Amino acid sequence: MVSAPILIGTSVSTTDKASRHADLRDIVRASHEEVEEMGSGVVALWHDQITPDMVKAKGIQVIEVVAANAHQAKAKLKAMTKGEKN
Repeated sequence: MVSAPILIGTSVSTTDKASRHADLRDIVRASHEEVEEMGSGVVALWHDQITPDMVKAKGIQVIEVVAANAHQAKAKLKAMTKGEKN
């Protein structure tokens, strides 16, 4: 079973870069656990300066989607993951 993907694109306000990345990973882990409990879904983070490296965590698939809006992001994610089985 493929774990629920993380859609990249928010940031946590803090001045320390390492702390900001750790805080983002904590948010991703907590959100991922909620999505896993539901059985399907996607955790979405949206910010113009976020990168996959900021949120990667063990056991969590990160997919970067660059899009102008949520509808475009959803369509791109669907196309990128077409054929994958959850």
